[in-house]
Amino acid sequence: MSETWLTVGSTQSAARVVLKNINVWRGVGVARFMFTFEINSKQQVVGGCPLWLGGRVEVLERHGRIRPYLATFQPQAQPVSLPQLGMDQTVQLTLTVSDRQLQLIEENRSAGGIQLDIYLSGYAIQDSQHVPVSESQISHQISQSDWISLLEQAGYHRVLLLELEAPDPQ
Repeated sequence: MSETWLTVGSTQSAARVVLKNINVWRGVGVARFMFTFEINSKQQVVGGCPLWLGGRVEVLERHGRIRPYLATFQPQAQPVSLPQLGMDQTVQLTLTVSDRQLQLIEENRSAGGIQLDIYLSGYAIQDSQHVPVSESQISHQISQSDWISLLEQAGYHRVLLLELEAPDPQ
């Protein structure tokens, strides 16, 4: 499970964030990746606080040393209220990824899937004060079959290209 904990103002481990799923839609020269997160408040003091959440995504390259920036999240409907204890709140954030970026990911992808490093941050209003939501990271591994399925959702299809030697005209 891909999850992280948000620190809201001075409240450590205030909310747990779990990545539930990723969907993709095709655009003109781009694909929109929608990330659906589930948030659970773990500290009563943050329940009901308005939350503005954003962040960015980086892709782990084949050799595991470089995490190039992919895109910044574009929030859907915000703010959302941090849920009361025992309740869940769904938050959706989207990324717009160009066809060229997808091509570069594929060129640098190892034989398996890919790893996305998701960084979430933002701010909330707590006791009538704007307080920061410190940056938290989720490392999300996407298997090869799931990555191929996401690419198909983005409009890419498998092509099998066979090259045969031309027959000798003689």
